Amino acid sequence: MESNPPQQKYKQELETLLRERIEFQLAFQKLTNDHLQLEKDYETLRIQKGGFGFKILWLSGFMGFLSGLVLCYLFFRPSSKHEEVFSNFQLSTQFHVEYAIGQGDFVKAEELLKISSESKDYSIIEPEIEMMRKIVGAAKRKCE
Repeated sequence: MESNPPQQKYKQELETLLRERIEFQLAFQKLTNDHLQLEKDYETLRIQKGGFGFKILWLSGFMGFLSGLVLCYLFFRPSSKHEEVFSNFQLSTQFHVEYAIGQGDFVKAEELLKISSESKDYSIIEPEIEMMRKIVGAAKRKCE
């Protein structure tokens, strides 16, 4: 009968281990089910939000574009009345003066510059116009 108690002891240990194994399997199955449920809930939530990340990305890009427009306006616009008037003078007169010089008609170029210097609109840039008249005069003397 001495061999019987170790057999019963091992049998009880085996039964205990089997019960623990079943408990661990049930716990593992519950954790697996919980994990699958969390994944499913996350996917449902992501679909309900409708691409939240893309909307934020689009919004931040649009705000960056608007900020760029504002900064370009602040930094690249004529900053003074003098620059604005000179820019207008360039657009309206410079081509005609250059064309007259190119054609060798220095008198017409000087006349255009004289009319511009007498204009009330260009009074603020009179020194620049006078400098151009002197340059045209020097070129005229050199070519004669």
